Amino acid sequence: MLMAKYIRILLIALIIASCNASEKALLRGNYDLAFNKSLRKVRKNPSNDKQAVILEKSFYKSRAAKKDRIDYLNKEGDPDRWEEVFNMYSILKTQQDLIRSLPKLYIENENREINFSKIDYDNEIIEAKKKAAEYFYQNGKKLLGENNRMKAREAYYAFEKIDRFYTNYKAAYNLKNEAKEKGTNKVLYKMVNSTPVPLPPAFEDELKKISLHELNREWINYYTTKTKDTYYDYDIIVHLKNIAVSPEEIKEASYTQQKEIKVEGEWQYVLDDKGNVKKDENGNDIKLPKYKTIYCTIKETYQRKSARITGTVDYYDNRTRQLIEEIPVTSETHFEHISATKDGNLDALNDETRAKVVNYLKNEKILFPPDFRMLTDAGVVLKDAVKNIIWSKKDFLK
Repeated sequence: MLMAKYIRILLIALIIASCNASEKALLRGNYDLAFNKSLRKVRKNPSNDKQAVILEKSFYKSRAAKKDRIDYLNKEGDPDRWEEVFNMYSILKTQQDLIRSLPKLYIENENREINFSKIDYDNEIIEAKKKAAEYFYQNGKKLLGENNRMKAREAYYAFEKIDRFYTNYKAAYNLKNEAKEKGTNKVLYKMVNSTPVPLPPAFEDELKKISLHELNREWINYYTTKTKDTYYDYDIIVHLKNIAVSPEEIKEASYTQQKEIKVEGEWQYVLDDKGNVKKDENGNDIKLPKYKTIYCTIKETYQRKSARITGTVDYYDNRTRQLIEEIPVTSETHFEHISATKDGNLDALNDETRAKVVNYLKNEKILFPPDFRMLTDAGVVLKDAVKNIIWSKKDFLK
């Protein structure tokens, strides 16, 4: 019961707070918020006198505030004012259209009907629209003409704003594409081998199999293939500085284990001091199980070979010809193979040894992989390491 009472009180409080929200917004001078909140209430209940009055007050106060702002902007005369002027007139027109969708509102306790006056803003909207588009067009052309990457980005945003007002105003679409091209950094990803060790033909191709296009952002694009006559702002170079393939290593180890086992079907008779077979109390010969020792020799062969590549991931700014970041990178790959042979009875082995060698005995000694195969495998490992570095540094270039 207490919980149900608490919930009812909470719901009532929420309803009261919701009803007061539009009034609070009006008192705080947030006329557009008050307008929107009271409009929703009146739509649900056209007989809500309080919300209807708030709607009326917020409508006219919003109109007056925007008109004052427009007058100030026009007196100030800044050429970049037209987008804001357009926005102000557009909101005023939208508010009038929303009011027109309501039924007639009658305030019972004041015995009057609310009549919202209408002003035609179309000419003002058209004028602001034209002047805003022309301002962004001229400003975009000026910024683009400065041949500066950051200015080109500003030009792009200026041309993009024109789309809000007109479709391809004065062929601004072409200028926007030009600004996009000039404002975008191009990054070339490549490999340099500074070691005397020749690499497999597919090594560099494997290293370039990184989904760098996923790193592309608004103002930066990555490339793995160099195109003629294309300028790249940055280079990311996988710089190989040391490549080592170890000698083929073979180690052998052998050991022997033994165990006493019972010989099935064979017995050993117990003799007395005179060499006669002893008898039990029933007159039967006394005999004991016969045991023998079995042996097993295991010879294990260990084959090992490894390849290691070390280098750096270098970030170069081609505009300043400077190395701006150098990150160490290492990759290793290992070949290991264990085989074994046996001489004797496996039953002589203890459980631990038998469990270990059971798989080795299935293996045979095999050929070592050639160096180029080891390096190719190391390249796959290197690719993942480089990818992780580039991903971790994805916000490094702007």
